Amino acid sequence: MKSLKILNLKVKKFCEQFNLEFFGEDRKIEYLSKINNRTENHENTLSFALNKEFYEDFLLSGFKILVLDDDLYSQIEKNEKITYIIASSPKKTYFELNNFIVKNNKFEGISGKIDKTSFIDPTSFVDNNVQIGSNVHIGKNCSIYKNTIIESGTHIGDNCVIGTAGFDVYQKDEHKQDISESVGGVKIESNVRIKNFTNIDRGSGGRFTTIKEGVAIGSFVHIAHDVVIEIMSTIIDSCTISGHVKIGRNVLLGINTTILQSISIGDYASTGIGTVVTTDLKSNKFMIGNPGRVIR
Repeated sequence: MKSLKILNLKVKKFCEQFNLEFFGEDRKIEYLSKINNRTENHENTLSFALNKEFYEDFLLSGFKILVLDDDLYSQIEKNEKITYIIASSPKKTYFELNNFIVKNNKFEGISGKIDKTSFIDPTSFVDNNVQIGSNVHIGKNCSIYKNTIIESGTHIGDNCVIGTAGFDVYQKDEHKQDISESVGGVKIESNVRIKNFTNIDRGSGGRFTTIKEGVAIGSFVHIAHDVVIEIMSTIIDSCTISGHVKIGRNVLLGINTTILQSISIGDYASTGIGTVVTTDLKSNKFMIGNPGRVIR
């Protein structure tokens, strides 16, 4: 799904706000990419580069606005089509910008709409800017937060929380860390089944944590920010899925599986009880153990 527009300002104003210098055209910024990561496909995306390798990838992307430090700026071949923003620490700038958006609520959310054929238990809370399709069931004591989309035929059990803020951590110095809450949404496609006491964090940078059609999720599952679970996969009880994990179609995660951040799980793969997934798992493979190992 297309990301939310979480910014609406020009480069010059952005640089004035954060005391930065820029070279090139004063472009409009609407989207926010992750650090050293091309997570959007729009020229009005603000990107952040930490090394020359990412810069070379950036040039192929069609993006136009880049935050980088003085050292990297001095090393690269300049492109007249790119707007360069110079920051002493691009990572720090990313966190400061994200916190600015959270604090000032500086982004447009989705429009709220609840289909009259859906059932929401009276004990549950549904925020503004939530879309709920036809024949959705939401059980007791649930909380559904803003910028969540729940499509038709989905069933959510009791005591579930959808759309809470995930977070990233930035170490300011050796004695202090800063937390940056995620700014995005959750999209749950049609005919998804979620049992009880499950939590799904919203995406970051305007992106959506996405649960695709026909997925089944058990009880006491935690799904962190920016996770994507493809169609017809099954997540058994008490699984923990860290941020930016990609799970393919028809995957089966055994009870109490833990998946580390940014791991990819291929189509039709599976894990055994209590598996800790620390490396990518290819399609049609079975992993078990702590740390997980592929046995077939």
